[in-house]
Amino acid sequence: MIDFAVIGTSNITYEFVSAALNTGRYSLKAVYSRTYEKGSEFAAKFGCKKVFTSLLDLANDKSISTVYVASPNAVHYEQCKLILEHSKNVICEKTITGTPQEFLELKEIADKNGVIIVDAIMSRYSVGREPIKYAIGKIGNIIRARIDFSKISSRYYNFLNGEDVNIFNMKLGGGALMDLGVYCVYAALDLLGIPQSISAKATFLRGGADGEGTAVFRYDGFEAVLTYSKIADSTVASEIIGENGTVKIGQISQFIDASLVTANHTEKLVGMAQKIDVMMGEAVAFANLIEFGAKNAKTYKDISQLTYNVLLFMEEIKLAANIKYH
Repeated sequence: MIDFAVIGTSNITYEFVSAALNTGRYSLKAVYSRTYEKGSEFAAKFGCKKVFTSLLDLANDKSISTVYVASPNAVHYEQCKLILEHSKNVICEKTITGTPQEFLELKEIADKNGVIIVDAIMSRYSVGREPIKYAIGKIGNIIRARIDFSKISSRYYNFLNGEDVNIFNMKLGGGALMDLGVYCVYAALDLLGIPQSISAKATFLRGGADGEGTAVFRYDGFEAVLTYSKIADSTVASEIIGENGTVKIGQISQFIDASLVTANHTEKLVGMAQKIDVMMGEAVAFANLIEFGAKNAKTYKDISQLTYNVLLFMEEIKLAANIKYH
């Protein structure tokens, strides 16, 4: 049983805790929040008694082996560093750090202390990942790819009305690239590999936040166009188009609702799924890494390399699109 704590009390934290507990392999021991009232309210939903308002106190708690971090992007590095320095495993929501160098530093601390650090990216652990990768191998030479995650923020209109919204606050590491574009970058690198070159552009909102953007990844013989948005919805599936067929992915963030379409046949690769089921698969994968580290050493190495590559190309997108954080 993995005794874990959480940093943050948002909806995604609630979803992850629910999924983790449903696997039967985790026990929620503590909740951290900046205010005791909010932390207590969240903890009560799961019958958890321990609430911290000091990160150092959480880090020093010997009963906790693992911490799930779901705070604003801008504080991921410093919080993860503190937790890792106290020899606890870290599961951190995307985007795990602001730069690839920060991730390498955290990984080095984790290795030194015999623990792991992984980012919570659903697609990497989805049951749909292997069927999708297999289908891509069946479509022949890739002609083009289009990868999209465009979902209007539920708080966008609050932002338009002058409210300070975290997801559009660049001091907190907000913006569309860090929130949704990261899923597109993960998908491109995981499914298609390392591009030869990239270009990118973005649309900026009040305060400098990128509300939407486009990145073009150029490979040998084809281009992958990545589009993402927090200010508009898209209803078109992502597609990887080859000479012999097309792989359609309805939900790129979770690698579900995917099909292989050829001239005479459509094969369902993976259907729709409840988000909690996808997150349970993610939680099981983390539990395996934590509890059976030596057995999963290569998997952990591959996951870490993918995380680093994503952060590296996120940096290139930021530079190309002139996305700046305060």
